Amino acid sequence: MKTKGHLSGARVYLSGPMDFVASRARESKFGWRNRVGQFLRACGATVSDPWNKPGVRGLHEYGREGAETHHLRQAWTFAPGPAGAAARAKVCGKFWETPHIDLRTVNWHQLIAERGYEMDQVVVEVLRREPAKLDRVVGWIEERLADPDYSVHAKDALQEWLNLIRARGLPGVLEKLADRSEDAFRMRHSSPFAVIMPQDGRARILRRYETLRPRAHPAGV
Repeated sequence: MKTKGHLSGARVYLSGPMDFVASRARESKFGWRNRVGQFLRACGATVSDPWNKPGVRGLHEYGREGAETHHLRQAWTFAPGPAGAAARAKVCGKFWETPHIDLRTVNWHQLIAERGYEMDQVVVEVLRREPAKLDRVVGWIEERLADPDYSVHAKDALQEWLNLIRARGLPGVLEKLADRSEDAFRMRHSSPFAVIMPQDGRARILRRYETLRPRAHPAGV
């Protein structure tokens, strides 16, 4: 049985310069992104390559970047006056599409928020059925807080959860897990409740949201 490694299920954007290469055409076919991308895909990662940007429905050339778009840079000028400004604005307007479409490949924020909220509702049901499992969460937090090698930033986030548990108990936890506010979303980034999350339920939610990923995009796209 093949085991999954740490890269399985990871999302990787191959960021780095696409200009200042000897040949854009050669770089797009034989450059480091191809070699690294092949390796990552073989490890089970989802790879976003800026040489192969996702299309936008109805705007098939929007944000496209490749060997044949290199000539657009030649229109840039440092000439003063209205004509020079207009030329620069035209180039900037075209290349603004490039980071816009790049963001489309990595903007996962909203779906992550919904996915985290859905997982929390599973945890809510677990705690309602077995309130004693909250003690297991507390124990897990305390172990991390006592670990001298554990991240200070992560400890601060876990301490916030521990303070909530000690101050308000199970009702406070259930209320926070049902909350859709920005503060609750922030705290979900360091949720300690995976320790009591049913793994089959977690895997089911992850698979379902993974199928939504290709359709995720920022507002306005």
